Amino acid sequence: GVAVDAETQTFLITAGSTTEVTIRHSAKSKITINAADVDTGKFISGVKVEVWHLNGAIVGTYETDSTGSIITGNLADGQYVVKIVSIPDGYALSAQTSLETTVTVKAGVSVNCSLRFSVLGSMKIVAVGEDGSALAGVTMSVKTKDGQAVGEYTTSKDGSVIVTGLSAGVYIVTETAVPD
Repeated sequence: GVAVDAETQTFLITAGSTTEVTIRHSAKSKITINAADVDTGKFISGVKVEVWHLNGAIVGTYETDSTGSIITGNLADGQYVVKIVSIPDGYALSAQTSLETTVTVKAGVSVNCSLRFSVLGSMKIVAVGEDGSALAGVTMSVKTKDGQAVGEYTTSKDGSVIVTGLSAGVYIVTETAVPD
């Protein structure tokens, strides 16, 4: 596609001659959005984004395919905002990616926008007695190393509890209650 040339052309027509007016059209461009695991480079499907023109008009809603890619339709020159709407389960934003990224599109030049995500981990907490037997009903507090609460968890009859959806990092586990 091509962009509309909105510039006004002024010309003079003289009697008995033909005046030629040339209107140059610039090619429209596309934004290619790639979603991948920050550590392995594995492409991630199912990332949903919205692309907005900086003037506030939505261009469209897209979802990454099996190659982790989205290619927008033809776009006119200008600034656009790529907004992450949802991320597949098991992933979180990496430190290199924000929820909104502004890109500048120029005529005939495609723009790449890289979105990087981290795989979330889990932790299995096991409570055992002196004899090594499982302790059910033990309550644990889990916090990040900075003291931010992750949650309170209670062990099941096998003495364990699994905490999921954790970003890579250091966590602090504190026993807060034991059964009678």
